Amino acid sequence: MPSDPGTAERAHARDFLCRSMGVESLSIEDPVLDQVFSALSEGKVPEGKPPTWIDTLVEDLRGIHQKPPPLRLCLSHDVDFTTSRDQGRKFIRRMSRALAGEGPKRRAWMNALGSLARLLTGPMARERYGDFMDWLRLEERFGYRSTFFFLPYPDTHPHVLDGDYRFSDRVRFDNRVIRVADMMKEIALAGWEIGLHGTYNSATQKGMLKRQKESVEDIIGREVRSVRQHYLNHVPGLTHQLQAEAGFRVDSTIGHTRAIGLKMGTSHPHRLWDAKAQRALPLVEVPLIAMDTPLLILGLEQQGSQDAMDQLRRIGEGIAASGGVFCLNWHPHNLPMPELQEIYMDLLSWSKDMGASAHRMDSFADL
Repeated sequence: MPSDPGTAERAHARDFLCRSMGVESLSIEDPVLDQVFSALSEGKVPEGKPPTWIDTLVEDLRGIHQKPPPLRLCLSHDVDFTTSRDQGRKFIRRMSRALAGEGPKRRAWMNALGSLARLLTGPMARERYGDFMDWLRLEERFGYRSTFFFLPYPDTHPHVLDGDYRFSDRVRFDNRVIRVADMMKEIALAGWEIGLHGTYNSATQKGMLKRQKESVEDIIGREVRSVRQHYLNHVPGLTHQLQAEAGFRVDSTIGHTRAIGLKMGTSHPHRLWDAKAQRALPLVEVPLIAMDTPLLILGLEQQGSQDAMDQLRRIGEGIAASGGVFCLNWHPHNLPMPELQEIYMDLLSWSKDMGASAHRMDSFADL
């Protein structure tokens, strides 16, 4: 779901600007709105008056297109799972959410039964999700840093799509088995960012994001500035207001869940707009361009890893030409999958050859 204002108004504004500025393509692979901004920064004026929130975007981007910087990467990881083992706890927690949580009950029961089946058939099965340190080592090879969004276990308003782990659970990290909370501390101390992956209902329930933010801050001993909502769930006009009230400075929720590309035609970080108050929020949106989940949904077996890499490179080249930010989201539990690991490593190698710089999410907080 898109950021403020609502889907229809934002899409209408995009189409209006594109047509009035002579941009024909509306493909999600092309930074069409950035092409409009480029023309605006050069002094071209569209016919008619675009919505007020466009003025804020233009102000944020003024001058960028006159001399686009090298490609900027923003690397991120939504930590939805921490271990493929411990199925007993997963079964209990999934049963609890199936009984008390909101959302599709059939899916909840299927998840719970899946945990029970794995518990009965493979109680001593090996860890399928690998070692979180592998991510740090992989990115360190390129001199890159990223943001890890950790998902709290909901204290109130549970949803069947919420996570299965608690910060007190055990996880494999750097060939050791330690608490998730201790791993979070070590990742932060190593120079990576720890952000909040807000639970499903935190997108609509007042106060939840603030409590969840504070729970992560208590663990890592520093401010949490960045957030991305679980399942990219958000409500236009509400969620970003709740994020701003909780004290977040950066959000990266706006993106496709079943496709690769630009949700609303721009890859540029920009301040979010409060349509009700007619003012910019103290919150920067870093648009999510590509994540691994759509590649699985689309079927790597049919598409092929090379085709996926070619598509991602094309998108990245368009973003580089417009001076934008190529924001990626690769889930840690998918790292052991050879195809997804190959694509991620190819993107990092390709970006390095392009002379790209890599940024944590919080580096865009002071836009």
